[in-house]
Amino acid sequence: MEKMDPRVLSLRESGRDLMSSGDCYKAIEVFSEAIQLDQEYPALYSDRGQAYFEIREYKLAVNDFQKAFNGMPSNDFYRKQLKDALKKANIVKRCIFLSMIICAAIGGILGIIAYGGFTVNFFLYAFGLAIIGVGIGSIIGIIIKVTRAVKKG
Repeated sequence: MEKMDPRVLSLRESGRDLMSSGDCYKAIEVFSEAIQLDQEYPALYSDRGQAYFEIREYKLAVNDFQKAFNGMPSNDFYRKQLKDALKKANIVKRCIFLSMIICAAIGGILGIIAYGGFTVNFFLYAFGLAIIGVGIGSIIGIIIKVTRAVKKG
């Protein structure tokens, strides 16, 4: 077993300290620096994935947890991290889909009220509101990303 680079261990410890103090954005930077020095150390991906998970960047967390798990597939902790992140990422996807369905349903109801039945305009209302729902979801997503970037700043 080869000896671990002391810089990597020091960076990992610093990143974990930053995580403990709540500075996940800085911890991600430190873990990324450590990963540049040693891309074969699964614990670094696990740690950075946990930081991403804490700031609700589930896709990035899944990517890192997958790398940690691939590096050590017998590790049950890495398996659990990956499973939890996949579950959260899927919940977000389902919420977006559900908002589209709700907007389409509202559009359908408004179409029936406005046009007295199932007409071409009814379907246009439903489709239009579904598109608006996706747009609103996208705007909310952008606001969240900008807010996180400002906090990171």
